[in-house]
Amino acid sequence: LRDSFEQAVERKSEVELEYPWLFENGSVMWVRVKLQYVCSDNESHVLFAVFTEITEQKKLEAELQSLRQLALKTDSAKATVLIVDDSFVSRTIVKTALRDRYSVLEAENGRQALSYLRAYGTDISAILLDIVMPVMDGEAFLKQKSDDPKVSGIPVVIVSGEDKKVYKNKAKEMGAADFITKPFDPEFLRNRLQDVIEGPPVQEGRSLCRRGK
Repeated sequence: LRDSFEQAVERKSEVELEYPWLFENGSVMWVRVKLQYVCSDNESHVLFAVFTEITEQKKLEAELQSLRQLALKTDSAKATVLIVDDSFVSRTIVKTALRDRYSVLEAENGRQALSYLRAYGTDISAILLDIVMPVMDGEAFLKQKSDDPKVSGIPVVIVSGEDKKVYKNKAKEMGAADFITKPFDPEFLRNRLQDVIEGPPVQEGRSLCRRGK
């Protein structure tokens, strides 16, 4: 915790950490702490702290870890793809297009997707990510993912109904491997995802931003 305070002061920015709170009776409560640097006065520093209990989330992550081990045993031949989209219909369309070729995980928002990343790690071969979502949007998810060296290398393909240039530029800036606009052809999606996971054939003039048709 002290290291996180020092990091927030040094960077003059927000720092987030998670740690277990141990009680004398042996029980454990997990807490997420967000530290926001406010200002300094001579040698004193002012920080704003928000504490959130995440014990249930940690239990969910443990259950996901168990499911991960089971999935690896039953479907080890398939690469795993994580779909992150708040729309059930959109997730179903993508899952239907991929399920014969990939093992598919689904998350409704960025925060839920981070739980999957913590549980599955680099066993996830690629992430199909929407941008506009409640709770935690795609941009915030990418920021936290890139800050974690354990999963920062997992390729991300933005799949979004937002066709504005600003979203495509942000995708490039945040390190997305590709940008596919809804609606898309299922075969196009499968081919693009295969390129991202396995590596595309060498071609000149490839563009990150593609329309799915």
